Amino acid sequence: MLYESTQFTSKDQGFTLIEILIALLIISVGLLGLARLQLVGIKNTQSGYLRSQVSFLGNDIMERIQQNPDSAKSNAYDIALTADPATTDCIGDAAKCSTTDMANFDLRIWKGYLANLLPSGNGSISSAAGADETIFTITIQWFDEYQSEATTQSATFTMSLP
Repeated sequence: MLYESTQFTSKDQGFTLIEILIALLIISVGLLGLARLQLVGIKNTQSGYLRSQVSFLGNDIMERIQQNPDSAKSNAYDIALTADPATTDCIGDAAKCSTTDMANFDLRIWKGYLANLLPSGNGSISSAAGADETIFTITIQWFDEYQSEATTQSATFTMSLP
């Protein structure tokens, strides 16, 4: 008795390969989405870091102004964005600095922090004397490349000194 070999042709040939390719496509799109999500998270973290540095630097100069009220009331802390403070060294016991020298030293240190901690960081301080108090307006500017539209950002702090 001879056995006849018969071949069955199936309509499903290659169907598994197509399923695998579609699954790979879906996984690839998902991984690209996760990578984009990670990138946005990193940008927002960096932007938040810069804003926290701005807050720190704003509080730093406000404390320096409060510690030197006589010079502050005589506008010694007023400085424009583009201005460089006078070079004064008030470090050490041998340094004999007047209150105006100390204000210039504080401004030089503060402007140095702005330049070193913030991209294109700069700042200005203006004061307005009132009847009972002096109002200080502190503005800090920096370039935030991590925003959706990379632009110069600005933060303003206001304090009063009786």
